[in-house]
Amino acid sequence: MTMQEINAEIESNQSNPHFQLGYLSGTCKGAIGELERFLEHFSEKLSETQIFCINQTIDTINSGLKKMGFEPTK
Repeated sequence: MTMQEINAEIESNQSNPHFQLGYLSGTCKGAIGELERFLEHFSEKLSETQIFCINQTIDTINSGLKKMGFEPTK
């Protein structure tokens, strides 16, 4: 599938609530993955407070996913 086809699919489904929730879920899970990779690579350079805040962010996103009926990442 080309980028143009993907963009057209996204645009045609933007008003579909199931698509919106799925897109949101995927975006949230992608963000969690990025935060987890960030922690893996930079945890030695971060303070305990920074690590705690990142973990809290991950937990908050997971909580939101669970409330929407999606499987959390952890």
